[in-house]
Amino acid sequence: MPIAAPATFTVADNTTNPDITPVATADICSKAIGAIDLTVSGAPAPYTYSWSNMAVSEDLNSLNSGNYSVTVTAGNGCTADTTLNVPNNSSTFSLSGTATPLTSCIGDNGAINLTVTPAGAYLPVVERRCDRGYFKPRTRHLYRIGNGTGNCTATASFTVNDATTLPPPPNR
Repeated sequence: MPIAAPATFTVADNTTNPDITPVATADICSKAIGAIDLTVSGAPAPYTYSWSNMAVSEDLNSLNSGNYSVTVTAGNGCTADTTLNVPNNSSTFSLSGTATPLTSCIGDNGAINLTVTPAGAYLPVVERRCDRGYFKPRTRHLYRIGNGTGNCTATASFTVNDATTLPPPPNR
């Protein structure tokens, strides 16, 4: 009968966990425009993704503000986890505009051309104008624009001047 001699073996651990490099883009005014972009490296592909919101894609778009967790599983079965915060930027838009003076004696043609930056879907929360919706000369017109959910507003004020010229009085 052969006699077995003890032997020692060293088995190297060649497993590598995935490295996750995340970039979170803020939501603005609770409009669900936040995002998370992941870059994964360090372990063999393919990678699978399991998010706290049940998504299975690498990147997430159209996100509300909040915390999102992901587990990334590499082709070798090793995993890595991270939790990211998508912040809510409460007011990152502004109003600008140009008032056009009233120039007609027979019709109300004054105007305000309002621009919201950045462009997007915003709703007038309050729009103060004069009688019948026409711009009254030398009157302050206040605009308050919101995002539709009441979480963000921007305010601007404009004056429509009276630039009409009256005909000269008749000769007597």
